[in-house]
Amino acid sequence: MTFRFAVAALIALFFLHPAPADAKETPVSPKVWGYVARPDGSIGVYHLDTRTGDLRVVPRNTVSAVSSKTPARPLMLVAHPSGRYVYAFAPFEPYNDGMDINDEGTPRDIRKRLPVWQVRVYRVIAASGALKAVQTARVPVPLAGLIPHPSGRFLYGVGPDGILCVLTVSKDGALTAGKRVRIGDTFGVVSDLYNDGPWQITFAPNGKTLYTLSGSYSMEYRNYEWRQWRVGADGGLTKIGDTWEYRSIRDGNAPKSVREDPGMIRAVSPKGDTIVARGGSGTVWVCRTNPRTGGILPPGKPLPLSNLGGDGEHRFHANPRYPLVYVGKEYVPTTRYGVYRWGAAGELRKTGSFAPLLSSKQNTMLYAEPTGRYLIEWGRTTVATHRTNERGDVTPARAAKRLPNETGWAVLFVAPPTP
Repeated sequence: MTFRFAVAALIALFFLHPAPADAKETPVSPKVWGYVARPDGSIGVYHLDTRTGDLRVVPRNTVSAVSSKTPARPLMLVAHPSGRYVYAFAPFEPYNDGMDINDEGTPRDIRKRLPVWQVRVYRVIAASGALKAVQTARVPVPLAGLIPHPSGRFLYGVGPDGILCVLTVSKDGALTAGKRVRIGDTFGVVSDLYNDGPWQITFAPNGKTLYTLSGSYSMEYRNYEWRQWRVGADGGLTKIGDTWEYRSIRDGNAPKSVREDPGMIRAVSPKGDTIVARGGSGTVWVCRTNPRTGGILPPGKPLPLSNLGGDGEHRFHANPRYPLVYVGKEYVPTTRYGVYRWGAAGELRKTGSFAPLLSSKQNTMLYAEPTGRYLIEWGRTTVATHRTNERGDVTPARAAKRLPNETGWAVLFVAPPTP
């Protein structure tokens, strides 16, 4: 998804505290589990039957809201690449955490006013989907995001001022703070109503290259800076090449290359040889990568998406099992989804499309669950599933149904290994 979380403090070292009480475990046949961060800070648990595509609530496994000094709000949930662990924390929200639209304080001044943040580490019980508490890490400043390294050895905590905190993951999933690396300018520190910058960090599938975006925008301008990094064995970063910049107020000419139009990375091919990025201009670029460094090679080719209709930005959903990508609109009603297939380096071609099962008037998100067999349309209180295969066929599996007491947007699907 596109992440736009504003940050107003530097990530500091973690201080470990005893793990809280565990969620109750209810035996259910081991399949795929879904976790939803609810507005009150609790975590809902769902079971996906991979034989039928049916999704149901497992109410007794709900994780209660975290008691902390942070206001009650939806947690951000992040899965370990192995599917064994889930990390939960409340992301920083500038307007709810001591900053108003007239606040022009420096990050240091803002840090003095902030409460303590926590990251909770859970082990996924494969047989029941319950989350067993492993660790609570107290962070004296807020986090905007946690991004897992593909190897599972590190998590990267995103803080303000363009700082990443490299967290080492132990065998039981617990976190230990390590290196701090500056990767750019301020990540979304809000100085007024209009200056709220987007940020993103994305790893190549082999974990050897990192792509970072930071920027700012308003009603009058949009500025992005895109950097590429080599990832060391210890999680440290070494910059590759120059910084790419997009400035909406420049000369008025449409960019002719991704080099002039960096932006959000929307999809990366399983081999890492192709990257899809939505530039600051709104153009979606399909680009090859350098096989030696992993760096993105300009100019890239524009990908036409106008035939998918509707307003809003396009969201790309990669199938974790097959070389397929499904494209729809983000957080808005979708009238049609496109099916695309990865080809040779720098190629992504459309092979078909399918209609949504939920009402075209309902705002939805599409998820490709870990086994690659199903696509799940999530409409906050309503859900439907499609069946898919290696050929890219998409057919209805389960018609729309209501999920009781559900009000969360983001869903994290996990397929933990069976002991």
